[in-house]
Amino acid sequence: MTARRHHFISQCYLRGFTEDPKSPKLFVTDFKERRTFWPSPANVALEQDFHTIDIPGAAPDIIEKKLAEFESDLGPALLHIVETSSLADENDRGVLFFFMALLVIKNPTMRKTIGEWMGPVLRRLTVGNTKEGFGGNCHVHDDVLVVNSLREPR
Repeated sequence: MTARRHHFISQCYLRGFTEDPKSPKLFVTDFKERRTFWPSPANVALEQDFHTIDIPGAAPDIIEKKLAEFESDLGPALLHIVETSSLADENDRGVLFFFMALLVIKNPTMRKTIGEWMGPVLRRLTVGNTKEGFGGNCHVHDDVLVVNSLREPR
């Protein structure tokens, strides 16, 4: 079964901000709605199909599955770091640093920013997916369209 509720902040990380591990609840403030509430980590920092991809030949949920594999390492590493109050373990450090990088790039704000920046480039790359779409500024090699430069042709 394909998961549809994709967290952009890992639940195992969010659980670290709860008081009772048996019944984890987070104190959340919604500044737009001017309200506070106590959801479980399973119900925050998520979007439906956030990691779903549409690439021929690839499973739509492959990214979600790979992130779940990573999180199976992340949870124990975070616990070990907290219990020992140390980053001395090289594996824990590597997992933590990778997680920190994911937090920076894997969120709705960054996705919007990248989309706004890359949108024009991608539109230009996909206009008809032909030489005409690039003003002749490309060539075909082994049935692959190769763009010589994204600069406007002179």
